[in-house]
Amino acid sequence: MDACLSLQISLHPEPIQAWDLLESWHQRMVVGGDSPAAATSLFIGRVRGVTAAGLPLEALELEHYPGMTETRLRQLATACGHDHGARAICVAHRVGRLDRKSTRLNSSHTVISYAVFC
Repeated sequence: MDACLSLQISLHPEPIQAWDLLESWHQRMVVGGDSPAAATSLFIGRVRGVTAAGLPLEALELEHYPGMTETRLRQLATACGHDHGARAICVAHRVGRLDRKSTRLNSSHTVISYAVFC
């Protein structure tokens, strides 16, 4: 990992409160001495209601291998950070069963945020 790129990678068996997670991430950066980001780009994933074939979808089951999953997410985040000039990246991803009915804006399955500092 590049010394200039700050990464926060986490897996969550429970719903992710996206806005709370992002606010605490930004606060930790400021407390850590970083200047506020000039821009933040977000991706928030949700469970859709139908499959690719158009059939109703009740839930997703996201399996993972502890350790390997975080390593791969770290590799992807590092590459993306280098490609886009980010200095800080936060990746939070759900694992386990995700019920479509329980996912909403503040309860996401994936939150990825890139902060660019000028």
